[in-house]
Amino acid sequence: MRLAGLALAALLLLPARATTQGKEGPAREVCQKDYVSENPNGVEGQGLTSMQVGQAMDKRHKKITACHEKTHEGTEEESESGRLLVHFLVDAEGNVSAACLKESSMTPELEACVLDAVKATHFPKPRGGGSVAVTYPIKFTVRH
Repeated sequence: MRLAGLALAALLLLPARATTQGKEGPAREVCQKDYVSENPNGVEGQGLTSMQVGQAMDKRHKKITACHEKTHEGTEEESESGRLLVHFLVDAEGNVSAACLKESSMTPELEACVLDAVKATHFPKPRGGGSVAVTYPIKFTVRH
């Protein structure tokens, strides 16, 4: 299995999220609006680079892979391929202060596990202070 993907987005809407209960499993944390980056100094080049985001997320690779394996543990069904588009806010200290799903083709159990992994990820402190909104795709590819 391979996990890959990285994308940063310029975001203009106010932060919000909603949860919806699926037929089975935990509630889905679906984004209703995008989180907004805050740049207190108004200087270009502030925040986090895509490399910094990628490096921090790479450190969560094993945990995210374990989420995928755990959701199929003890079942006859094969692991599924698919994609999650996770949206989160990194605060001035480098902690994820909020996270939600923008898109998903995966199960609610996998979504919840991945969101927990993302929320536990630590990033470098954003340059210039403030918070950084990130949209990050995670692709699950099952190789047979």
